[in-house]
Amino acid sequence: MSQANFSESQSVDLHICRWKWCSNTFLSKNELVHHVLDDHVQNSVPCSRREYSLSRKVEEGEGESLNFPRAGNSGGRSRENAIADDMSL
Repeated sequence: MSQANFSESQSVDLHICRWKWCSNTFLSKNELVHHVLDDHVQNSVPCSRREYSLSRKVEEGEGESLNFPRAGNSGGRSRENAIADDMSL
């Protein structure tokens, strides 16, 4: 088997897809663009502004953790208040 020798003057620019958790790599921008259009944009599902906002918070690790009230404890927030907060996004 032969092994490729690269001199210090040779470099390879890799173009990495960063769509959600995709990490495919390409040797040219054109290949990356075609990949994104064919594999991601064409298969994407439209979402509402509210869904987009929530999705961004999840991806960035923001937001409140879930708080499940114990029996006899209201948990500090009523169901109506929680729904009103979600609707204001």
